[in-house]
Amino acid sequence: MNSYYVYIPGKFSSPKDAFAHAGLSSIFVNASGFDSHRTPEGEGKFYVWTDPTNPARNVPFHYEPETQTWEKSADGKYWVGWCHDRIPDPVSLERPDGIAGRSVTLGDGNAWRMPCISELPVSFRLTPDGKEGAHVKPAWKNIEARMLWAWKALSDNWKNELPFDEPECRKYVAEMLCVNYRMVPEIAYILGLIDSQTWMAAFGVTLDRERLQQLQREILSRGESLTPEP
Repeated sequence: MNSYYVYIPGKFSSPKDAFAHAGLSSIFVNASGFDSHRTPEGEGKFYVWTDPTNPARNVPFHYEPETQTWEKSADGKYWVGWCHDRIPDPVSLERPDGIAGRSVTLGDGNAWRMPCISELPVSFRLTPDGKEGAHVKPAWKNIEARMLWAWKALSDNWKNELPFDEPECRKYVAEMLCVNYRMVPEIAYILGLIDSQTWMAAFGVTLDRERLQQLQREILSRGESLTPEP
């Protein structure tokens, strides 16, 4: 299991508090802690994720910067590391409670499963006239809201030639990666998943290519430009 390591400097009353302090609460589940006489910075604790059914696949419980890469988070609250010969991959980082989606190749050359707006978990209800309606389940409403934001950003760019905020859209891609994989957005950047060659494809996948093509056809049928004039 090609897990990354997390190192959180400082003293805390519990691992849960340490993860909360570092802004990593969403990846706390199943983290195993260990100590080392060497650290990237001061006194703290290391954490890693393992496969209890196959210990031989797990990364070693030690800090060895000669054979590992380590990067500090932008706010300095944690470090992320990985073994040179055990690069974190989609299989190792997959969340057990992830959802369906579409695969897209990202900056590391691997195929990652991105959630898609047309495949969010829904429940079905009957309307007063007896017709069936689908409603995104409450647990996924915040993801739906972010996808609708992305749809509007792209639609406004195509229809009204408004500026496309690429940095914010790339952050959105990183957020969507966290739905199916054990990471926070910054870790997606640290692992090199967000790059100039693949981020736009990942962005489009979350919005459903077929729906995007339909939007393009609608714009073209009205004689509107798909891209701003130079």
